[in-house]
Amino acid sequence: MKNTPIHIFLAGDSTVADYGCRQHPMAGWGQMLPKFFDRHQVVVRNYAMCGRSSRTFIEEGRLARIEREIAQGDYLLIQFGHNDATIAKPQRYVEPKHDFGKFLRQYIETARRHEAIPVLVTPMQRRNFGADGRLIYDHGPYVEAMKAVAEAEHVALLDLSAVSGRLFDSFGASGTQRWFLQFGPDVSVNYPNGGADNTHFQEAGADKMAELLIGELEKSELPLKHYLTRFRLHRVWLAGDSTMADYGGDEEPMSGWGQQIGKYFDSRHIEIRNMAVCGKSSKSFIEERRLAEILHQIEPEDYLLIQFAHNDEKLHYEHPVEEFQGYLRQYIEGARAHYAFPVLVTPVERRHFDEAGNLKKTHEPYVQAMKDLAKELSVPCIDMNAATRQLYMELGPDESKKLFMNVELGEYPDYLDGHKDDTHFIESGADRIAQLFLEELRKTTLDLADAILDTEEGADGDD
Repeated sequence: MKNTPIHIFLAGDSTVADYGCRQHPMAGWGQMLPKFFDRHQVVVRNYAMCGRSSRTFIEEGRLARIEREIAQGDYLLIQFGHNDATIAKPQRYVEPKHDFGKFLRQYIETARRHEAIPVLVTPMQRRNFGADGRLIYDHGPYVEAMKAVAEAEHVALLDLSAVSGRLFDSFGASGTQRWFLQFGPDVSVNYPNGGADNTHFQEAGADKMAELLIGELEKSELPLKHYLTRFRLHRVWLAGDSTMADYGGDEEPMSGWGQQIGKYFDSRHIEIRNMAVCGKSSKSFIEERRLAEILHQIEPEDYLLIQFAHNDEKLHYEHPVEEFQGYLRQYIEGARAHYAFPVLVTPVERRHFDEAGNLKKTHEPYVQAMKDLAKELSVPCIDMNAATRQLYMELGPDESKKLFMNVELGEYPDYLDGHKDDTHFIESGADRIAQLFLEELRKTTLDLADAILDTEEGADGDD
């Protein structure tokens, strides 16, 4: 086996892509893939993006980005077809018989140029049933074109189209609803009018597509299958705000620290479920039923990490300490009612230095309220406020600025006008805060700390 981590690069469309907190519960299968591997051995780099065809992915420079990173022994998984078939959108459309194969060969050649391994993945089926109740198979010409290229170029092919079709047909129109964005109003706060989408998946559906893909991988001759693992013991649920949340590819390079911690745990034993959402307070998180969504799924011996204050400060509670603690009690009591372990996490500090270079305190009295409640209810409390304050002061005003979303004009395509932000983290900064969290976690008696990878392993798994 390869001594350094294997990187799996994903090139594809919305059915593969990562999604952030604003799109939850939408998910792509690429988002679920990492949990099937040991993250200190295999790192998934998901470059899939909504609305892209095999042609526009190349035209926008996304394949070029992969080429800058991919190396010998890595893998490039390639799934297109959904947007290539959209004749009504000529900027995306790719003719299947000749042009589709031509573009697929560019991905294959890119991987092989760097001694990496290209793998073609046929597009999964849509939830499209006929009057007779049988599944109507989509993407036919593109699936056949992909198979022809795989045979001609001697490239491995994972036929997600076939296995998803058989699965959907066996469950029927009603049985497949639970996998797609199909639900009524008031089920998801991000989709107040409900969902009626027969292409994109909820997390359960994306997870099922990933399982099907892994099943195809296990039947293949690809050496990558030897790195698979399916151990699962505990889930760690995150309830919090934007400083903790996941962000999608369209918000690069912004990241929450919760988005970064998964790679530092042994994925055979820990699964991170980050439910933190931008702009939420301890109160609104409950009112929008986000806590209820966690408690509906949480299991005995799972963990619930709770970090709030940034947005609670904006509510102007009449009695801030008592009301803030009152809401936190609901998280603690809810977790304990399900025999899960609640953990309070004080809010990360903002980067607010005065003219003399002194760091201001921006979260009192919420930090103290959290510590007092932890003591009263015998709940573990990880003091990220103190830890981040110390880090920022050690770095000073200039160096600490690099942790945050302070980007220059034109530096990133989604922030062409630049961005100045001393609250939210850039990806490398979120990663540093995640490592700081792990340092603080190691100081506790929580069994969760035992699942942290060794420093060398964590570095190998760093993406």
